[in-house]
Amino acid sequence: MEITYWADFTCPYSYIGSQNLMMALKNMEITADVFMKSYELNPNMPKDKSESSQQQLKEIDGLNPQQIKEQIENLNAYAALSKLPMDFAKARFCNTFDAHRLTCWAQKVDPAKANTLISLIFNANFAKGEDIADHKILLQLAHEAGLNETEAKAVLDSDDYGNEVRAQEREADAIPVETIPYFIIDGVVVDHSDTLQGFEEILAQILKAKN
Repeated sequence: MEITYWADFTCPYSYIGSQNLMMALKNMEITADVFMKSYELNPNMPKDKSESSQQQLKEIDGLNPQQIKEQIENLNAYAALSKLPMDFAKARFCNTFDAHRLTCWAQKVDPAKANTLISLIFNANFAKGEDIADHKILLQLAHEAGLNETEAKAVLDSDDYGNEVRAQEREADAIPVETIPYFIIDGVVVDHSDTLQGFEEILAQILKAKN
């Protein structure tokens, strides 16, 4: 099975959807090549700046304090349905260009470790509230994923894989991808996040249609 999806590390639905998909594949013992592509939600944010989820919900979405509280609770509850760690009140919104560049490098080096790195970056933001624009954080996550930290640092200290990120985003624009996460599972488009059970049902339908 071939799976490609566009996502961003500051999108809670990308986190929940991608991790639910990976768990569904594992639960159903489906072998798949899973490849995440870049889609930045905050491409113009300075690399040395990060904002809390509350700031983003107030400034970008125009929510009032009660609405912000409800949104945080709803997202935490949605993640809890699949037993995913989520503390959206701690989540940071930042420039994710370097995180995407590092991911592109990892995918070239070792696709399996790259998927581990992706999970770790999502977890760092949404469960721990870490600033994933910080190179120190990214290097630690690369190390935890079993990747070469020296090589990872060389990538982050350069402009390497920036062209790959931009090419993936142009591909998203051409489709066009209007919401993320956006999955293409063996040619079938799933343009939304879903629960673990939801992805298991989607995968079962795709497999049934192939047989």
